[in-house]
Amino acid sequence: MARLGRQVERAQGGPQDVEWAIGPGPEGPRQLFLLQMRPETVWSQQRAAPISDPNVPILERMLHAISQPIRFRDPSGPGSGAGAART
Repeated sequence: MARLGRQVERAQGGPQDVEWAIGPGPEGPRQLFLLQMRPETVWSQQRAAPISDPNVPILERMLHAISQPIRFRDPSGPGSGAGAART
């Protein structure tokens, strides 16, 4: 699917929102079908935010990062009553 998705994007000239299905077809019981596609207009247009302040020296950013507690996501997910994160 990834290879075919890249081929579709190259053929269309940019990122595409593609809907796929897998099901029986003339070439076998598990055939891939491209149902529809349209230009992707949300994620490809967003500008990535920097993960740290580029104006702060790198050593200072590294020291700050290693001094912070590690936060883990609760595997049971939000709304489970167990909390969203723990240290």
